[in-house]
Amino acid sequence: MKNSVKRIRTILTALMYVGIYYAVSAILQLIYIMWQSGIGTITVSRIEENLTNGAYALMVIAAIVSMWIYLLIGRIRNKPLYTVVEERKNPLIVGVMAGVLAVGVRLLVTAYYYWALNIDFLKKSIDSASALSPQFTHTGQMLAALFAIVVIAPVFEEVLFRAIVLGELLTIMRPWAAILLQGIVFGVAHAVLFQTIFAVCVGVLLGVVYYKTRSIKSTIICHSVFNLSAMLAGEITDVRSSVIYAVFGLLLIASSLSSLVVNCKRN
Repeated sequence: MKNSVKRIRTILTALMYVGIYYAVSAILQLIYIMWQSGIGTITVSRIEENLTNGAYALMVIAAIVSMWIYLLIGRIRNKPLYTVVEERKNPLIVGVMAGVLAVGVRLLVTAYYYWALNIDFLKKSIDSASALSPQFTHTGQMLAALFAIVVIAPVFEEVLFRAIVLGELLTIMRPWAAILLQGIVFGVAHAVLFQTIFAVCVGVLLGVVYYKTRSIKSTIICHSVFNLSAMLAGEITDVRSSVIYAVFGLLLIASSLSSLVVNCKRN
């Protein structure tokens, strides 16, 4: 009975951290909407447009505010955040392989995107997400988005999902179960169906990397390269290319993961 209560409490604690970020995000969006409504006559569609275009700025602010809350919670729980985030010194090759892993995953996801466009319910999900994508009008917005996607999001999400959520789950369940569960939470947190499907797999891979390397730096590198490659990757236009992308991606994933495991064992 005590073990069951402890498991439930730990899982709820892990989910609480995720919920804090989304609560902060919702509050910031509400404040932004109220501010937009207060500066003059503005339509609902214009508010939605401004909210979409300001999504990255709001995400950065929400991440910073949430991190401060996590620090406060850590102090209250007598479990400072710096003691939760693991950073073991690993060989340089580990960081390199983390980047290679990200490239392999991106190739596989690019192939998945092509296949998803041919599946009706996934195509609808993609179209809905595309309609909510920010429209940049100048270089400053592009640079801000790049900073948010390549720096802020990887750092914050790795601390949240790998260091905090996975760290909590590892105290109550087997590693494979903890890694799988945090991957599911990571995927569901992305909310958009077609993203959730591959985000679960990405979350599991990042969980494996963090568990094996015991280094938040490795997962941040992997996450950052993955996000950057999303902004640089082109689209696949035929089945043959999608198969090549998928096979090459799987080969890179397998080789980089095996290299990570071997080098971390040596260390």
